[in-house]
Amino acid sequence: MKRSSVLKTEPARPDQDGEVLTAQAVEKILILNYWKDRELIGRYCMNTITGEYEAYYIKTGIWRQTKLQTLCEYDATQYWYYSPDGTIPINSKADVKLIKELLPERFDGMEPLARIRLRENDYSSNQRESKESRRLERIRNLMDKIPPLPEDFNEWIVKTSSGDQDYAFYDKDSERWSCTACGKGGNAGKFKRPDGKKARHNDHITCPYCGKTIQAKTRTHAIQLKTNAAVMQDIDSDRSVVRHLDIRITWEGRGHKIELSEAVRVFPLRNHKKLACDIYYNQSERGFEWNYPWDKRGCFDVKNPSNRRMTEEYLYPEGIEAALEGTCYEAWKRTFRQLAEAGKKLEYNRLMSAQGDKGLVNVVEYLFKGRFNRLLKETARHTNCWNDGYAGLLFKDGETIEEVFRLSDRQIINRIRECDGGEDTLRWMRWSEESGKKIDQETLEWLTSENVDRMSLSFIQSQMSPRQVMNYVKRQREAGYAGKSTRAVLEQWADYLDMCRNLNKDTTDEMVYRPRELKRRHDEAVEEIRKQRMLEQLERDKEANEKVARKMGEKYPGAEAVLEEIRDKYEYQNEDYMMIVPRRLIDIATEGNALHHCAGSSERYYERIMHRETCICFLRRKTEPEVPYYTIEVEPGGTIRQHRSHFDEEPGIEEIRGFLREWQKVIRKRLTEEDHRLARESEIKRQKNIDELKEKNNTRVLKGLEEDFMEAV
Repeated sequence: MKRSSVLKTEPARPDQDGEVLTAQAVEKILILNYWKDRELIGRYCMNTITGEYEAYYIKTGIWRQTKLQTLCEYDATQYWYYSPDGTIPINSKADVKLIKELLPERFDGMEPLARIRLRENDYSSNQRESKESRRLERIRNLMDKIPPLPEDFNEWIVKTSSGDQDYAFYDKDSERWSCTACGKGGNAGKFKRPDGKKARHNDHITCPYCGKTIQAKTRTHAIQLKTNAAVMQDIDSDRSVVRHLDIRITWEGRGHKIELSEAVRVFPLRNHKKLACDIYYNQSERGFEWNYPWDKRGCFDVKNPSNRRMTEEYLYPEGIEAALEGTCYEAWKRTFRQLAEAGKKLEYNRLMSAQGDKGLVNVVEYLFKGRFNRLLKETARHTNCWNDGYAGLLFKDGETIEEVFRLSDRQIINRIRECDGGEDTLRWMRWSEESGKKIDQETLEWLTSENVDRMSLSFIQSQMSPRQVMNYVKRQREAGYAGKSTRAVLEQWADYLDMCRNLNKDTTDEMVYRPRELKRRHDEAVEEIRKQRMLEQLERDKEANEKVARKMGEKYPGAEAVLEEIRDKYEYQNEDYMMIVPRRLIDIATEGNALHHCAGSSERYYERIMHRETCICFLRRKTEPEVPYYTIEVEPGGTIRQHRSHFDEEPGIEEIRGFLREWQKVIRKRLTEEDHRLARESEIKRQKNIDELKEKNNTRVLKGLEEDFMEAV
């Protein structure tokens, strides 16, 4: 833009007041002067050849690349609806003609300011595309500098990740074996176990051709291993690269194949004042590259639309020193080389995020040389670019190993190594040293192998030692929690003690906090809590139920009189159970709500009572006459249609059926001729109801009725 020429040109003045634009041209540059009440606010300029535009603000004397509508102070909230044409008048027809001549468009009817807006958009779009093209070209040039992967990389990753494992696959159709190590195969007679017997699935045998120990596979034709690796390579004096790869190794037939998908490329920078590295992510999903191996575009960019990640990985041992030399990660050179040569699978990128933290480098090197393998992995996981680099339990700036572990006894530190303990084990050792309570090696190994941390035992730690907890949990797993994990048993135990506190039991009593049968006592506590809540709900509902009771009595006249009439006839009890007839219809609804079955929500039972088709009775434990247990629907002759307990379940049903048979025999002697007549009518209605259910194909309800049905004999 020729700014000096524009400024030398005297602005054309308007012929009117208010907001107005005047037009003029100089050297193919269109100038629009924006006036407000004859005061010049700014001058908008556009190169009619290139489309370049900018505006000069009079008050500030500053040039800005802003659009005409911005200069004209348009309302930004109306961007999509704003049009300068018709909003800001152009001074004269001559000005309009000049604009159209300088900005010819294929649509002659296009308004002059709309032409300017179109040119502005085209220019901005071209500039963005050009800028993006230059950026992508820089990325492509950078990626072209990356050397190819080392020639022995595939061989190295197979040996490192699988332990140089190979397999022998058995083809049942051809009855032949094939070895993935040498690619040769033979009949079943050549691939045998050391004792000469036929090889079975997962047996380790020796290949008769190459002599390598391989694993026999008779139930599958392929084995797949997914893993990750990182390769460090030097590029030039300005940068190096760390390449993070997702890898899939497949053993099948007479060999194996390796599929690589490079997820992330991290470029450590040398002599950069602000940045430590640049990071580029693969723009393709891992599965796309694996499924379409012909696509080797390797498109990398700064955004991560496919959510590619850097995770625990093996580090290729060659090229590490050269790649980190001169970068802020240089302190890791020797340690990374040692870890890579030992085949340690770690989150190396997290360690690098701490940059040259000498304290952390020394701690990682000590953990590696001291064979603290789990602590080494957890230390890497707890390292990031936040929290001052490291957020784990170790004191990375300690001068001695005791200071690093924050333990005064080196023998305790050695015990952590012996059981390959992690941070949870370290917490236990610190607790042991602080409290003076010893933890034997067997208990320590159990706590470590079962991943039991201190929080998991906080509910019982004041009453039992870790050794006692271990012995108790082992016994409970054998007795009542077969197949359950240690953590699951601990959760049930903590849940049980929490319920005991809610039931106001003395949890300091050993008989309470350490029951002989935890599962049984836990289930009993669950049932007791349920009963307690049920009674509380019944008590809360009393006042509201009184209003409902009056309405139900009016809606089903005579029903409560029927209940009163049959009370003496139907009520019965033995040493364990009792059958009770409710006094009011609301009692049935309350019982159904407490037990969460349909008697609490369906009114058909009240209609049946009113018409003497059936009656509802409550079966209770004699020791708990106020606690709902079973709801029974009975026909006038004593035939039982349904018996339902909590959530339609049937606890102790065989014992309950025995009591119901006993009850049927007792009331049979109390029945009158009228009862037998009503029983016959009820049977007809029952059969009609069953026929309707069959027509609707309601098999679930039919099955339930069939299982509950107990005909009086």
